[in-house]
Amino acid sequence: MKKITACLGLLCLGLMACKEEVVFIPNLEVENISSGTSNTLWDIHFIDSQTGFIAGEGGVLLKTTNAGQSWSQVDGLILASRLNAIAFPSRDTGYISGPDDFLKTFDGGETWALLGVGFDKIHFPDPNVGYAIRGEDVLKTTNSGQSWNVLHGFPITALQPINIYFITADIGYVADLISLYATADGGTTWFANAAPGWSTAFNFLDTLNGFAINQNGRISLTNDGGANWYDSEGSDFFLRSVFASSESVVYVAGLNTLTVSTDGGNTWTHLRTQDGTSIASDIYDIHFLDDLTGFGVTASGEILKFKRPEN
Repeated sequence: MKKITACLGLLCLGLMACKEEVVFIPNLEVENISSGTSNTLWDIHFIDSQTGFIAGEGGVLLKTTNAGQSWSQVDGLILASRLNAIAFPSRDTGYISGPDDFLKTFDGGETWALLGVGFDKIHFPDPNVGYAIRGEDVLKTTNSGQSWNVLHGFPITALQPINIYFITADIGYVADLISLYATADGGTTWFANAAPGWSTAFNFLDTLNGFAINQNGRISLTNDGGANWYDSEGSDFFLRSVFASSESVVYVAGLNTLTVSTDGGNTWTHLRTQDGTSIASDIYDIHFLDDLTGFGVTASGEILKFKRPEN
């Protein structure tokens, strides 16, 4: 992983626009795998090539141990509330949360312990340090979720946070309905970043290269840890999730769309199924095992497996 020296760089703001036409190609294999529920599925995450988890409405917590070919409800959990956020900072240590419940595992998801009241969003850059959103508050833990402190120092009095992402334990972002706020000191101080504006999802390939999207179809890129962002307007769709499977291959997904870039975000291809139609699902989250194979979860409880041909 590349070393980052962006403590001061995060204070720099920059934006360049590069508009590219979206190409539509009917080349995507889509398999609908049984989830056993029609509840909304909010988040999907694999901890290795075989083992993955899905969090959903009504306490749904699904697990696969065969690379997503089948999924089943995790035993021993009786939860009725929404689970909508998964974070695994290591192979063994993981966290799952919803507004009412906050869970932790020490053994790669074999067992789960209820730690307390949950959060709207969570992100753990390492097993001990984590960040979360609960209502209008942004919180931080330095002891693996045992206790949390509300972070202050934002240059706005009425923060409405909608997403959070940390590249390292110190460098991260909070997006609200107005702007994007950056910190380089673990949340002690925050600075408004004019670009890429409010964002519904982030994904960083490493400490320098990252992507941000929003519900208006805006796709933004950074190659310097967020000091500067570049617009790549590759989609007109309602976007919810972004996933970089490698340095060059990036996927974005949302309402009736799965779109891929194979050149690091400069140009985009809207993937259609092999009969030439778009994906008729509201995709809430995606996770790819490699550059060609991945999964999406939807508002109607679908688990979709995607396979893109190599050529």
